Amino acid sequence: MSAPLRRIGIFVYLLATIGLYGIGHQDLFWICLILALFYFLLCGHVQKHLMLAAKTRHEQIRDKAITQGMSQEELQRFNQLPPRITAQDYKMVPVKLAYLTQILFIAGILLFCAALLFRLFL
Repeated sequence: MSAPLRRIGIFVYLLATIGLYGIGHQDLFWICLILALFYFLLCGHVQKHLMLAAKTRHEQIRDKAITQGMSQEELQRFNQLPPRITAQDYKMVPVKLAYLTQILFIAGILLFCAALLFRLFL
């Protein structure tokens, strides 16, 4: 799941939690709050795996360029570049973690829809 989708998921959980607060369904509110915190923590773990994969790939590119005779100035410029997350870095995220974040994303959308329905029709 890309970074913009993770941000959207956090925003959806925020709106769902606000929408469920004080409407008489306290159990649903607390479930939403706990799932939101769990989703936020899992997004941090996903980001950690992505950055680790990007950093490893960045170092591999640097090491390969050194063996090919990269000058010291080019090496310093390359070292100043931040590691960029690419599509291949997403393959390094554990499958269970990826599926769990996707399931929690869908649960957030469903809780947001429930909050809207409760606010509109109750």
